[in-house]
Amino acid sequence: MVRCVLVDDATICAWTSLRLRYHEAGKGPGAPGRFFSRKQTGMTHRTRAPHGGAEPQVPRRTTVPLSKPTSTVASPTASAAPDAAADSAAKSEPTYIALLGRPDQPTDGIADYCAQLRAALAEQGCALVLARVDWAGLGWRRALARLRTQARAWRGGWVLVQYTMFAWSRRGFLVSLPAVVRTLRAAGARVALLLHDPLVPASPSWKHRLRQRIARAVLRRICRDADRVLTTIAPEKIPWLAAAPELLAKTSLVPIGSNVPVRERAAAAPDDSLVTVCVFGVTEGHREEARTLARVVRAAAEEVGPIRLRVFGRGAQQAEPVLREALSGAPVELELHGVLPAEQVADRIGSSHALLFVRGGISTRRGSAIAAIACGVPVVAYAGEETAPPMTEAGVRLVPRGDETALAHELVRVLADPGLREELRQKNRAAWEAHFSWTAVAGRIRQALDEFTPSGQRRYRLLALATHPTQYGAPGYRWMTQHPRLELTVAYLSLRGAEAAYDPEFGRNVQWDVPLLEGYRWAHLGQYGRLGSLTRLWRLVHCGRWDAVVAYTGYRAAAFWVALAAARRSRAAVLFGTDAHTLEPRVGGRWKIFVKRWLWPRLFRLADIVIVPSSGSVALMRSLGIAAEKIALTPYAVDNAWWLEQSSRADRAAVRAAWGVPRDAPVVVFSAKLQPWKRPSDLLRAFAAGGVESAHLVFAGDGPLRGALEAEARALGVAPRTHFLGFVNQSQLSAVYTAADLLVLPSGYEPFGVVVNEAMLCGCGVVVSDRVGARFDLVREAETGFVFPMGDVQALAGILRRVLPDRELLQRLGTAARERMRTWSLAENTDAVVAALDRRFNRRELG
Repeated sequence: MVRCVLVDDATICAWTSLRLRYHEAGKGPGAPGRFFSRKQTGMTHRTRAPHGGAEPQVPRRTTVPLSKPTSTVASPTASAAPDAAADSAAKSEPTYIALLGRPDQPTDGIADYCAQLRAALAEQGCALVLARVDWAGLGWRRALARLRTQARAWRGGWVLVQYTMFAWSRRGFLVSLPAVVRTLRAAGARVALLLHDPLVPASPSWKHRLRQRIARAVLRRICRDADRVLTTIAPEKIPWLAAAPELLAKTSLVPIGSNVPVRERAAAAPDDSLVTVCVFGVTEGHREEARTLARVVRAAAEEVGPIRLRVFGRGAQQAEPVLREALSGAPVELELHGVLPAEQVADRIGSSHALLFVRGGISTRRGSAIAAIACGVPVVAYAGEETAPPMTEAGVRLVPRGDETALAHELVRVLADPGLREELRQKNRAAWEAHFSWTAVAGRIRQALDEFTPSGQRRYRLLALATHPTQYGAPGYRWMTQHPRLELTVAYLSLRGAEAAYDPEFGRNVQWDVPLLEGYRWAHLGQYGRLGSLTRLWRLVHCGRWDAVVAYTGYRAAAFWVALAAARRSRAAVLFGTDAHTLEPRVGGRWKIFVKRWLWPRLFRLADIVIVPSSGSVALMRSLGIAAEKIALTPYAVDNAWWLEQSSRADRAAVRAAWGVPRDAPVVVFSAKLQPWKRPSDLLRAFAAGGVESAHLVFAGDGPLRGALEAEARALGVAPRTHFLGFVNQSQLSAVYTAADLLVLPSGYEPFGVVVNEAMLCGCGVVVSDRVGARFDLVREAETGFVFPMGDVQALAGILRRVLPDRELLQRLGTAARERMRTWSLAENTDAVVAALDRRFNRRELG
């Protein structure tokens, strides 16, 4: 049974005294101040020394024992038998301490937040104890002395320091806050900073600029001292945090939740059916914000008719004169309230048609917008620098900040379209359950702080080093982020791919049209190849306290060796590998084979785990003498669900009509860069030699060989049946596969060939050369496709001659191909990584 109590300073002193007396009496399970360990409950784990110091004497995840109070706030003289306290301690679940500073006025939003969080954690079997550093009443010296006494009871436990600038400073100068963190660390507590207000506002005043510099310096310092950092907006949206990858790597997003009661469904509009727009809070003293609000509502009323504007919360009454003046003569009924109880706030939001948000850009720390999401009410708002998922997944209509015309237009759309309002309401419900409910918020905090999952399995902190974002890597990172046993951070050496840039292999500027930097935590190390980026990489790996570091870069990159050395220094496991299944080089002489045969065994023995994408790569590693227990087959997979959905939406007939291809004609597709090692000319010649007059050939891709291929198609007499699409972006590629019948990949060098995955998911059979790595696991002869000797044009022509005229065979290949992909997905990939880490750490603990 979990008890959640609000504890004042006297209570914690009594609590500490009781625990010390109990342990001094020799009845505790360990030395004074030591809590029950996982070893005593049949579970083991590894303990890390805080910031490189000596090994701590307590486990990372601990339980704070609570004495049984007779009231909400216990008296220092309240008596409880030591044995009863011990029994309570033994049965209690994980406990966190929420440490607050000066209370806000007239309402303390942080205390309300902690109360809601406490209730949600209690439902999950955890306790949250609230404590406060009363520096405003006692002075900093006495408050820190009292904190030192309190913190003795928190040894080994998590303390969540609730940060806002106002809570820890009188005039915004955070000079004493680092002492709070140092005091907690000195007492042996683990510190998590919960940054409710992580951005330092800009100002032209020299005093404000000085305050900003001090605040940023202090925040960076305390974040370095803290074990974990939690923020209410996306960490990458915080400039001072994003500039320090080692801080970003231990930072997690935790939306603030809503302090208003959840309404099961949006309440009906008032009896008179007057369209109602609500505004929850107006910035005090900001007259221009009130004028903007009035102009937008006036413009909407001119389109949809009379509107009731309902304004309440902080600043509402102060804005009344400006609003009444600006709305004079408009068909707008103004309804004003001040600060209201939470139940009344929910009632007023729930009975509105939309919530209008003009207080800057919307984000996950805007409680007024989250209150509307909780009540299922659509939100019309400005987008800003903080706007990011998961807020963008909710029922929110966004316009560029400052564009009043667009804001009024979106408000009109929402008010005038009941179907759109219902769609947005459903999005709000889904976003609330997944991200903004207190259950979800508590779950995020637990996942960020706990080393073990609720079922007792170990959770691994994993750093992935990659050269740049790719359309194939991003879905895998998102999948790994969602795994309950992995906490992933990706460090990029470059952002090429996410930003438009010239691709020499395509021969054109390329920017992928699918999100490459969303859904997972990432950091950019700076300009690729510069000394500063390598220095940041060293700090990130060495100071990040990772369980494992996986390098997706080649060993020819300096970053690979920097990461390897830093991981060895910090005792993190190292994972790297190759997608190669042969020693044959892509270009160059055969002398490279002899170099690889000597170098690779020595190179891969440096890894704790060698990760490979296919059974062909496994065989190569075994032939080089790598032990089987060190090799992990992590299937090279794509986001199967996304490709299946995109394929189901594609209009096969419309795509073929756009190409000028008859509805029933067999279609062969080549999807790759038009580069020599892809050998597209082999396919063109085999297509011509196959002699299937009804067939068409489609090249989806660009590159230096395009001109030569077009000329050769004319020379071979197949130009009317050969179609060059040029570069096809990711979102359109599924339609290409769906409109085709057969993918052919004749490459001379292809470590895997993920286009095989994509085509099979879209219902295409595949024909590949024997140099394509996907053939080992995905291509089953005459079932999902065929394999031919690389460069053998006649063999390929024979396969085309056999398959293309047989419509039944083509359909059978496509059906079997899609079925094969059921067990070759990102789920298997991620599970393989977790299983490999389990083997590695179990082997180390046993050894």
